[in-house]
Amino acid sequence: MSDNTSSASEPSKRRWIGVLLSLFVPGFGLVRAGHPIRGVAWFLAIQVLGVFAILLTIWRSIPLWGVFAGFALALGCQLSMLVDSFRPGRLNARLWFVFAAMLVAIFLTPSAPQVFAHTFTIPTNSMAPTLRGLSYGTGDHIVADRLCYKFSPPKRGELVVFRTASIPEIHDDAYFVQRLVGLPGEKIEIRDGHVFADERQLGENDGIPDRPYTTTPFQAFMTGPGVYQVPQDAYFMLGDNSPNSFDSRYWGYLPRANVYARVSRIYYPFSRAGVPR
Repeated sequence: MSDNTSSASEPSKRRWIGVLLSLFVPGFGLVRAGHPIRGVAWFLAIQVLGVFAILLTIWRSIPLWGVFAGFALALGCQLSMLVDSFRPGRLNARLWFVFAAMLVAIFLTPSAPQVFAHTFTIPTNSMAPTLRGLSYGTGDHIVADRLCYKFSPPKRGELVVFRTASIPEIHDDAYFVQRLVGLPGEKIEIRDGHVFADERQLGENDGIPDRPYTTTPFQAFMTGPGVYQVPQDAYFMLGDNSPNSFDSRYWGYLPRANVYARVSRIYYPFSRAGVPR
């Protein structure tokens, strides 16, 4: 009696191995159970839905409920795949090799979030009140779109994430978030609290908030007090909180190669979730 009970329980125990394998390699529990086509279909579906959810996140015209719906769909499919993987099966040497190879490939291949998006926490108030830092209790958590600048150059007024590497006046290799104000070749001037590009005052129609902008002591890269001639392969960046922002007024021009991503939305705290302007 005990032998029969033991043998009957073995297939049930082995079913959980399929679920465990599918946690690491989606659909592999089905491959183990003798359903390779079904397993591969689940693997591809999970990858596609993951990319779809990330694209919804960085697409700023999608409302927040649409982003949550996309992630809910991806999560629902993930759970369905795990339920479908609850099957008995066997792992031979060949399947172990395939599993190990796929696992290594998954870890070595950049994931969708790494390719299309990146998340950051705003530490300072240099962009306040548009983006709040840690002095508010919880710094804004943002998701940035790495895809958009692969197809078009940055535009004036956009909130740009950039790397500080190769900027001589900044000694740390870090990520900054500031507003793009000056385009390549423009003469930018700050006077009387306003910003001018080629003698034209910039305003909200240009994506530049109506806030007082301050000048700084003369820097070697200035062409005059508060006057900056942007090189052809660079941009001029400003923080919205001008009196408390370490931006292009101090360290110069942002090389085009340093542009990393565009801020898409705040996702936390939930009370501030949305697209910052």
